[in-house]
Amino acid sequence: MTFGKTRATDETDQRSVPLPTELKHAYSAEEAVGVVKQHLDGRIVLDGLAHLRSFLALNFDDQVLNKVRDGEWLLIKPEAYYFDYTPFKEAFKQQRVMEMMASPPPQVKEAMQHMFLMTSDVEDALPSRRYYATINGQKGQRRVDALGIAQIPEPAKGAQVNLHVLES
Repeated sequence: MTFGKTRATDETDQRSVPLPTELKHAYSAEEAVGVVKQHLDGRIVLDGLAHLRSFLALNFDDQVLNKVRDGEWLLIKPEAYYFDYTPFKEAFKQQRVMEMMASPPPQVKEAMQHMFLMTSDVEDALPSRRYYATINGQKGQRRVDALGIAQIPEPAKGAQVNLHVLES
């Protein structure tokens, strides 16, 4: 099973529009949400999901489920890529790879906010700790780097941000 976006974001991103075969073999939104939940629980692996998650401003599981539920991301069944003639299949795959190499999709650069985390009493850094970041009600788990610096996506103006550092 693989993931794909349902529509192009601009004229340079036309290759992200699903092929007719992919649309024909896409899961319904309800079925896709169930399959994605199995992936998030670690029971199955989905190709392409990690790539799509890299474009999310907040890489939380709820954001992924919303994209699937809203139909913005499609889950494509494997039979969409079954061809009767193997050389055609390989040529088609090679053509898609060459198109992607010639015109890679635009990369969204995300603005990040950096915070130095330290203890309140002796002001020592808190390196390599897990923490929860809650930004406008969206909660996600992250890790502080080795220097005690936490990085979160730049929140919108007026957004409420809470960090909860876990014990080591």
